[in-house]
Amino acid sequence: MAARSEEFAKLIQQGHEVIFVDGGSTDDSLKIAENLGYKIYSTKASRGIQLHYGTQKSTNDFLLFLHIDTYLSNNAIALICETLSNKEYDWGWFN
Repeated sequence: MAARSEEFAKLIQQGHEVIFVDGGSTDDSLKIAENLGYKIYSTKASRGIQLHYGTQKSTNDFLLFLHIDTYLSNNAIALICETLSNKEYDWGWFN
């Protein structure tokens, strides 16, 4: 978590929402996330429950779910935003 703090801080500075849904971690993840300004929630340890809860708490139209050990390329967010703004594509989603 600490190793990713700079990467996630940039996302917050760019106006993106970073939500941390904890499922019972026993390390310093919650303290680190709180110090970095993430929106923090705790649920039962279950990936599905955690994803659903984070979805309910989000205030944005588009969501990108990442596990803490998932790394994106430096330009991934810019490419995603550019692609989502392109009206030539049709998108699907789950409700």
